[in-house]
Amino acid sequence: MPSAKAQPAASPVARLLAGYRPLPGVADELVDAAGQVRPVWRGFVDYLAKMPAVEVKRRLEQGDQYLRDAGVFFRQYGEDETERAWPLSHIPVLIHETEWKTIADGLQPEKGPLRVFNYDSYVNPDVIADFESQFGVKVELTTFTTDTEAVTKLASKAVLADVHHSMASTSIDRLIAGGVIQPLNKTYIPNLSNVLGPLQDPWYDKGSAYSVAYNYFGTGIGYRADRIDPAQVEKDGWNTLWNATQFKGEVSVLDDERE
Repeated sequence: MPSAKAQPAASPVARLLAGYRPLPGVADELVDAAGQVRPVWRGFVDYLAKMPAVEVKRRLEQGDQYLRDAGVFFRQYGEDETERAWPLSHIPVLIHETEWKTIADGLQPEKGPLRVFNYDSYVNPDVIADFESQFGVKVELTTFTTDTEAVTKLASKAVLADVHHSMASTSIDRLIAGGVIQPLNKTYIPNLSNVLGPLQDPWYDKGSAYSVAYNYFGTGIGYRADRIDPAQVEKDGWNTLWNATQFKGEVSVLDDERE
């Protein structure tokens, strides 16, 4: 009897994507209409396909562990409000640099909603309501409490935003390097000229390529003048925190990388 013809072994990429199926009627970022991996994804897919399964599993678990160690969680208000682990998308969204480098000129405003990511209680609800009324767009506001939390949620795609309001000067370089934020097209920001001159070219974002300054502030120390001599605080400055040994257990600093 003739022997059965041996079937060619599937490539590592084919084995990796064997169970992948694009959703019907939804534009797929990974594969094109013919089912071929898009060029921008090929390098990453090839790299991932060659990685042993046990190593892939280890790295995914490492990402989950990082979120747990960093204390990244959320509460669903209105329900039991217990802390829940933040879901991490382990696979990044890849966009070719030609699509990412600039926003085209002359685009029509999108219908919305306008998704804003900002510190909790930083924006008066009346301001949002007035903006919605004036420009006919719905604003979706998602909040965070520390800059570290904001960077983590943006980098992991846990939060998708059109505007990241109030990012810190100490973290913008990481957001730029990670491709998390996009360069500005200043033809849409004619009132940039209203910003104070030095802040139009800040040290942390030369030429305001990725950001627009909206305020300038300093960080101070709050203390009880009935328990600490103001003259001593004036003399010690920030060393007040380290010298306050008699107030052990009563001194606190915001749990944030910048602080």
